Amino acid sequence: NTGINGSSEYHTVTRNNIFFSAKGASIYNANVDLRDSNRNDIIWGKMLKINASDKPYEIFAIPDFDIDYSLSQNSVGKGASEWINNFNEYNDKDIGCDTALIK
Repeated sequence: NTGINGSSEYHTVTRNNIFFSAKGASIYNANVDLRDSNRNDIIWGKMLKINASDKPYEIFAIPDFDIDYSLSQNSVGKGASEWINNFNEYNDKDIGCDTALIK
């Protein structure tokens, strides 16, 4: 996907997601630039193309789930989500879910 002067037609912003990909990249933008922002996600599977400055903020690991698909107590991402104003307004939030829905 390229637009005018080789610039991407789309950009990605992700926070607190869990990406599983057995085949192909979860997020791939051939023309990634500073308008893209991908941080605080758990990524398992094929590598994705993101800004080099965002890579230290991503978690490249396999999460561990409980039977109800919530993150287990010892999983990566447990209590580690990034604050998103007006969305996840609780402390110790888990990556991959809105903890307001979990009792």
